[in-house]
Amino acid sequence: MIRNLILSKLDSVEKDLGDSIEYIRHVLRTSYRLFFKFAKFLSFAQHRKVCPVGPYHVACIVAVREGDCGPCVQIALNMARKDGVPAEQLQAVIDRRVDDLPEDLADAYRFAEAVCTSSGDEDYLRDRIREGSGEEALIEMAYGIAAAGVFPTVKRALGYATSCSRVALHV
Repeated sequence: MIRNLILSKLDSVEKDLGDSIEYIRHVLRTSYRLFFKFAKFLSFAQHRKVCPVGPYHVACIVAVREGDCGPCVQIALNMARKDGVPAEQLQAVIDRRVDDLPEDLADAYRFAEAVCTSSGDEDYLRDRIREGSGEEALIEMAYGIAAAGVFPTVKRALGYATSCSRVALHV
């Protein structure tokens, strides 16, 4: 009974995200305990209260792109669009046209990229984000960057990330 209710909710979530979350259904069918552990992580992964919506989503998209070749990036784009990030800004992120982004989004893009690649450029960018949005916003962005890598990793480990697909920005 509970499993069927959760599966129904997952159908709704999947429709909202715009891409398959079959790997989460697999976890639920295998173990309630493991499903609810992952559900706790979802709460962490989606926490954003202070960080401005645009920089937060840009950082998450850049971070998830590091570990995924399409579906998780598409979900991140869909979530950003749902939260009101303009399509032209998201297209610039996907096209890697950082110079076409407003300054705060460009900083978030470069910061996430620096963190994900351990380039050493994150110190200057961290200070810029901290000065512009505050320490709490920086922490939320850091959580978003860290969490972004979990989804493609779990999907790949469970065998649900078996093919690449082209990311299409659906407006």
